[in-house]
Amino acid sequence: MVGKLCAHPATATAVRVVRTPSLTQMGGTKPLPRDIPAIVVADPGKARGLAHVICSLPTMPHAIWQCPIDVGGGYLLEFMSGRRQFQPVTIQASGCEGVIGGGAGGTRWVARTPGFWTTLARLTGIAAPAHSP
Repeated sequence: MVGKLCAHPATATAVRVVRTPSLTQMGGTKPLPRDIPAIVVADPGKARGLAHVICSLPTMPHAIWQCPIDVGGGYLLEFMSGRRQFQPVTIQASGCEGVIGGGAGGTRWVARTPGFWTTLARLTGIAAPAHSP
């Protein structure tokens, strides 16, 4: 384990992206597949670009906010530096759209960053992540 991503974002060489299902996708009668498919971005430039985008997100304020309903779902990102893995980063695609696990400063905030979802799509190849146009 290398540590937290935002301590050394320039050392990222790859990232594995796993979509986490929303509450509606986890309905009581629909079992989840054992292995949720993942996308691996092996291009070090794209992995570093995504790391820098995540680490430059503003931190979520310590205040009471009225966020849209949180129905779950999002992405789990596992960044690598060579053969060593950073602590996982979780991006919530609904509610306040927090980013957890990046490092210093606490939870980061996607909801106030126009273009984040489009950038995620461009760097990972995901056709339509969350709120991208």
